[in-house]
Formats: sequence, C-alpha cells, structure tokens
Amino acid sequence: MTKTSTLLLISFVLTPLLAARAGDHTASVIQRAMQIADQDNDGKLSLEEFKPLDVQARHHGEEHFEQGDLNHDGFLDTKELATTLAKKQTWYVILVEGVETCFQRIDSNKDGKLEATEYRKVSRMGGHAEHHHGSADLNKDGFLDLQEFTTHANAKLEPATVKRKKKKDLVTPVMTEDKPAAGKRVRQTSPEYQGTEVYHSLYLTVDWQPSGNYPVIVEYTGNKFPPGKGSGEVKDANLGYGMSGGRQFIWITPKGPSYCPRETDYRVNIKRAVD
Repeated sequence: MTKTSTLLLISFVLTPLLAARAGDHTASVIQRAMQIADQDNDGKLSLEEFKPLDVQARHHGEEHFEQGDLNHDGFLDTKELATTLAKKQTWYVILVEGVETCFQRIDSNKDGKLEATEYRKVSRMGGHAEHHHGSADLNKDGFLDLQEFTTHANAKLEPATVKRKKKKDLVTPVMTEDKPAAGKRVRQTSPEYQGTEVYHSLYLTVDWQPSGNYPVIVEYTGNKFPPGKGSGEVKDANLGYGMSGGRQFIWITPKGPSYCPRETDYRVNIKRAVD
C-alpha cells in the first residue's frame, strides 16, 4: 500500500560541529556579531556590513577593515573578524572575557563601579578611552556600574544597531549535469546504473574543500502529492537545502525506491552518493 505525502529525512553527522572552549566566549560572540551584521548570510562581512560593529567606523572603519582582511579578498571571514575586533573594539574584548568577570577584574578598589582610569585597562580606544567611558556613563555620575558596563558592552550587538535589509528567500540551486563543485547541485549516476533511471543529486556546501569533512543530509522526496505541490521528483527537492541554507552540509537526494529495480538498489544508490 502506497503512502502519500511521505517525507523521510536522514541526517548523517560525519564530524562534530565547532564548540566554544570553556571560559572562552569567542565563538558565541562572533556568532552573535555575524547574525547581526551579515545581511546577505554569506558567512563573511563586506566593509559596509562591518562598519556597524566598529565604534570608530566614521573615521577609521575602512582602515580597520583593510588591516583585518588578511587574505585581501575584500571580506572578513569569522577568523579575520575575531582578530580585528579583538584589536580594535572594547565591547568585543569585554564580551569575550565575560561582562561580570571583566568588570570584577578591572574594578581595582572593589567598590562596584568603574572610574575612567579603571576602564582604560580594557579599552581599545587609546586616547579616546575617557570619552567612551563618559558616553557609557548613562546617569552621568562619573562612574560605570555593572548595568551601565553591561549595556555598553552589548550595544553593538543590539538588533536595532544595524538597519537590516529584508532577507531574500532561499532559492534552491537548479540540478545540472556539471561536475561537482562548491555551491553546485549536480545529477549523478553510479557506474553500475548507467543506462537506467537510478540516479541521485549531489550538492556540495558553498565552503566545501576536498580535504574537509562535512555532515550529510539525505533527503527522500517521497511520493507525488499534488495537493501539497509535491512532485516526488529529485529536481524539485528543497527541504535539505532549506534546512542547511546551502552551508556547512552536503545534501544528497536519491531517486526513490519506486524508481529502483530493487529495494537494495535504492540503498546502494544512497551509499554510492555518500561515498
């Protein structure tokens, strides 16, 4: 008996994803920064995307960006961004260390508030440190309490800081007969099934490298289901791409069991695609 509107998704995780080390908030802070600033979701920042993160963007934003762009490709990837922010941005240094931990460390006299001289210990603003201390002093009492310090540290990562463009809908790549390559979705047939209808589609993540290891999403399109606009065709599969956004995962869609001579052919078809 045939089931309709069937969708089976199998996820094989080949390698663990990056995890932040205990006591080091770098990964989580960079993730927050990218979520705020990376308007086109391409995993890197252009100069215009970077500027809202730079406290001195008006006068030194371009200079900071160029100094951070170590491979001179016109963008900052996550590693370049982390290095650049660590050198130039006080708010980043505070968040990476941890707001309360940092506050307690630089509060020399342990009075629960920071003078400008104490703030300089963490500031990356050089001669402008006192000015930035004054800007963060919301009640103008000459000190920063923990709440003011916290607000100061998180200001650049507030969603309102960046005027965001409307995100474009994901567009699933068209399946082609090209050779596999990063960011492409291609049709492949295993050698033993040449001349048959058995095939699969293969999508390599946009950051794919031959020496890399990546999680794999295997999507089975299920049966044709007109009410749900499901054609059952490999070329019309979308879920795997939608889940991954085309990044960090390899996505494979085999032609389903109903098209394979035997059920074992379907399993072999998946295995061949993964291999």
